Amino acid sequence: MQTSFNRGIWSSKLQNRFDIDSYRSACSQLENFAILPQGGIEKRRGSYYLRECYGSDTNNKSLLIPLQLSNLSTFIVEFSGNGRMRILQFDAASGKLEVKQAEFETDFTDSELDEIQWVQIGKKLYVAHKNHPPRKLSRIDDTHWLWVEVSHYPAAPRTNRYSPAGSVTLEKTSGTGISFTLSSGWLKSCDVGRYIIARDDMGKSGRAIITEYIDATHGKCN
Repeated sequence: MQTSFNRGIWSSKLQNRFDIDSYRSACSQLENFAILPQGGIEKRRGSYYLRECYGSDTNNKSLLIPLQLSNLSTFIVEFSGNGRMRILQFDAASGKLEVKQAEFETDFTDSELDEIQWVQIGKKLYVAHKNHPPRKLSRIDDTHWLWVEVSHYPAAPRTNRYSPAGSVTLEKTSGTGISFTLSSGWLKSCDVGRYIIARDDMGKSGRAIITEYIDATHGKCN
């Protein structure tokens, strides 16, 4: 009776190679089981329903990408072939998969999902496809995320303060997705993620993080 499988699945070309010591801990086929570090095996765990995929209402495919920011902070990024993306997180207390960011628009179609390449660097997810410019997903907090095109400008160090001439006009003074207008055109796409720190005529100051680049004088912030 075989008691250990921790040498994994071997090619049929090694069949009957009794002269190899690890032969007795290998197998030629293993389905619906997981190999334990101690050598034994256990039945593969089942799955259970959490929620419908993004494209189920339109019969589109979905691509799930894991994003682990820490041991206690793990998310699922779901891309749908109907040009949508959302961020999900499992809530252990309720046993549900909750939507953290309702929706981003993407350019990906069903036929392109299988060709998407991605990599996590630090706490950012970079996504690339040959038909579209590469983009970057980064987290502000659990319910606010940035999905922006990767800039090919060298990113300005956050430690360096840049004090351009002119003024900033805000659509409103609090909230998210706030449109702003600059009196001088200094904004670049690499400024997304940087802070605007401004002071009014009364000496009151405030700051906002740039979340979207529109053009040299227009953008959005939180």
